[in-house]
Amino acid sequence: MATREEAPLNSWAQQIWSVKYQRYIHCLSQVEGKLAFLAMFHPQVFAIHEQRALSAVHASHPLWNHPKFSEFGKSSTQGTLAIFESLGELKRHPTVAGPGKDGQPLVFPFPYQGDFLLFLNDSSGVWCVNWSVKAEQSGFDVPFGDKSKNAKAIEKLKYRNLVEKLYYAEMNIPTFQLSAQSVDPTLLANLRLLALEAKGAPKVCERNFTSMVCQFEKAMTLGESPNSIAIAFCSKFRCTRQEMDTILAKAIVERRLRVDLFHKVQPDEPFSPERIDPVAKYANLFGGARI
Repeated sequence: MATREEAPLNSWAQQIWSVKYQRYIHCLSQVEGKLAFLAMFHPQVFAIHEQRALSAVHASHPLWNHPKFSEFGKSSTQGTLAIFESLGELKRHPTVAGPGKDGQPLVFPFPYQGDFLLFLNDSSGVWCVNWSVKAEQSGFDVPFGDKSKNAKAIEKLKYRNLVEKLYYAEMNIPTFQLSAQSVDPTLLANLRLLALEAKGAPKVCERNFTSMVCQFEKAMTLGESPNSIAIAFCSKFRCTRQEMDTILAKAIVERRLRVDLFHKVQPDEPFSPERIDPVAKYANLFGGARI
């Protein structure tokens, strides 16, 4: 989906390898690519469905067959066709023409596509949240690149956003409209660099990994930078400097080493201990207040 050949012409297609999910996350914009790292960082997000189609007809809740799912009574949606009809705007539903009998064309409903549907899990159960993503918050009111603010295009976008919200609301899934301004840019930049670095981390037994994390924590407490302890660290654990950097990134991404991610993370400077937990700060975007 996020290959240049398959993606829409006006998209910024990219594939991001996730160590956590052992697959590529497909993104169609730069902002989607940035926010994907925040979603992957959250410890309770166990799956991400990107570019998921909204069913035009009745469909079950995305978690209906999960053993921990228990939200009976709100486990399905009537589909986008019925939602448009309930709004008295069925004619606005996207369509696509196809061949029918005797060469006569038929019109079929064409599905909307979302951006990110996140699947989360904790001791109380499982749930989903829907992220709709634009480059800027204004993009939810005016189509991207529409400098003339065409009234028909604005109306079309309004119904598209409304129907997506109603579609997921029928299944008790909240929708959040996010943009580049929704999350701290330094946090997103750090998560991106660390996730890409952690991708090459070697396999280390849990005992050694815990010892390594303790070594990093000690250096942070003493105000020493990762660079300053590199020689001693690599000698003690018999690893290369590159391996040390990837293990350090892995420890931070997996939240084993809690550093200040709202300040630029640089190996030649001492790390500061975590002051604000990103997961707690942005808990609302993950359904922190369960509805």
